[in-house]
Amino acid sequence: MGKLRCNWVFLAEIDESFFFLRHRVHAHSRFGEKVPIHFYNESNEMPVSFTWQDLKKGHTLAILYAERKTFLDLSEGIRQEALETCYVFKTGLKNLEEEASKVLDLKDLNFKKSPEKCFSCGVEKESLLRCAKCKLAVYCSKECQVKSWQSVHKNLCSQMDVLLRLASLPRNRKFKKYLSFCPGQDFLSEYVYSERHVQKPLK
Repeated sequence: MGKLRCNWVFLAEIDESFFFLRHRVHAHSRFGEKVPIHFYNESNEMPVSFTWQDLKKGHTLAILYAERKTFLDLSEGIRQEALETCYVFKTGLKNLEEEASKVLDLKDLNFKKSPEKCFSCGVEKESLLRCAKCKLAVYCSKECQVKSWQSVHKNLCSQMDVLLRLASLPRNRKFKKYLSFCPGQDFLSEYVYSERHVQKPLK
């Protein structure tokens, strides 16, 4: 891998998942590109931030530093050897992008001390209900909270912290080290995504 200038992640929604000798998936990017992803890990190696069962149609696979490779049959795709740089969000790309936008907007509003917006209907209020589990999603009413829970938040609630950190990557232009999703390594621990940093404009 060449010298990196910034941290970045490739996102692809899974269309199909296979296993024959090794795990592989067929997925598509936000631009509709069809991307085969082949996992070349040791046979006894298990992922730490997801399970093989999470590789389901409709889930979104996140890969830090993914690189396109040409295989022996001249087809192109991603050869993924490092399981610690992979993560699976339990929702599709569209939902993921919408929720990522909401958490970044929330942090920007917090920085400007502006009223927060309901994650479901978008209404602004001085005081909103906050999800007791993720501490990030906010709602104007119990009805909006239930609607969001049933449509998307139920699957993403436990993953919102990781989503916020990934969504903040483009705003952090300074590369310090290679990141991973290993639970014991405090993913993105060196990048404090407080309002002060999230508000920092792109250069």
